Amino acid sequence: MIETLEDFIREFRRINEEGWIQINGENQGPREVGRVLETRLGIPENNRGHADFGNPETGYYELKASRGNSDLTLFTKSPMPRGILSRLRRDYGYPDETFTDALKLEIDLKVGNPTAIQQTGHILSIVCNENGRLSIFDEDNRECAHWDRDMLRRSFQNKFPHEKLVYVKSRTRHRNGREEFYYTEAFLKELNFERFINLLEQGTIVVSLRLGLHPRGSENEGKRHDHGVAFRISPHDSPSLFVNCRRIFPTENQEDRTPETE
Repeated sequence: MIETLEDFIREFRRINEEGWIQINGENQGPREVGRVLETRLGIPENNRGHADFGNPETGYYELKASRGNSDLTLFTKSPMPRGILSRLRRDYGYPDETFTDALKLEIDLKVGNPTAIQQTGHILSIVCNENGRLSIFDEDNRECAHWDRDMLRRSFQNKFPHEKLVYVKSRTRHRNGREEFYYTEAFLKELNFERFINLLEQGTIVVSLRLGLHPRGSENEGKRHDHGVAFRISPHDSPSLFVNCRRIFPTENQEDRTPETE
């Protein structure tokens, strides 16, 4: 298992030299680009909201991987009160395209940009209050859910305890019905909570409700699947989040080697 940044760079160079890596198994969802990389690095699956690798002496690092220019998910955190996501799905959800007797709620919210929910007539808005509370309101100005500032701070600091992110870019292609990844670049980025809050208040950070259903053909076909509430930022806006950024692979004396496409 890797612990230091030097460990990561050494192992990432090996993965880069492997070339295209095909997904094994049936799951080919949006999280696979990160899961496959973590598996290759020997990082155990981590759903507890903590950093992915490191130690107290050298610091801790969160690892994120993306397909091309996809959005960067910083962390996930369900709002209060406890169990509110099920109520949001019930009260504001819309029928799934495949399982029409079941409801889902997959929408992106930004401060200052009320969002209409298809087929329902409902509108949800997200608001930052002066006391630091982040709230979701409906079209009748009823507060549906909320996060306190300390909740967001704890989630941010759990993911980025030393305010360091290793961000990996990949290329992707499909062969024989399966997705393949080629991991090309890695960056070390430094960020802080106050910048995150400022961008959230400006409507730059997206709050994504991801209350869906397991797809047809999966083991839990048609059952509810809660991917949590994600706080995301686009590649275009992400430079404003980071205090510092440097590329750690490839370095200036290394060539960008694209593997054969055969």
